[in-house]
Amino acid sequence: MLGILVNCFSIIFGSTIGAISKKFVNDGYKAILYQIIGISAVIIGISTTMDSISTSQYQVMFVIFLTVGGIIGQLINFDQMLSKIMTRFSSNGLNEGLTVAFSLLCLGSIPILGPLQSALQGDNTFLQINTIFSGITALILASSLNLLPGLFIPLFVL
Repeated sequence: MLGILVNCFSIIFGSTIGAISKKFVNDGYKAILYQIIGISAVIIGISTTMDSISTSQYQVMFVIFLTVGGIIGQLINFDQMLSKIMTRFSSNGLNEGLTVAFSLLCLGSIPILGPLQSALQGDNTFLQINTIFSGITALILASSLNLLPGLFIPLFVL
């Protein structure tokens, strides 16, 4: 429970610092921070997947589920549906920021797996990684879009 609270406070803290220091955070810093988060997430994901697959008896199911999920996503045009929804509810060029904020702070694999792993296994590793990612992401987005990531405080309530 403490890990989840720390994660929520990292979003609040990152949003506040980002909004205050937005004139000091230029596009170069934002790009580097996004790249660091992206590369870290890919490496952590690959490492965790390889560890899990090598000890799993369901290796074939992993490939089947990825394939079926990809086909279903393509059939229902999930990416286009999400873009339309974000365009409809956003204004003044906030579409990309809303999509990124929602995806990274609420919908990604680490924000979902972190609390689950913490609650079920008592392991806060993913939650701690997510806390760092969320704080940095909130800082970057707040420096661009003001306190927008603070809108995702419902994570705190859940």
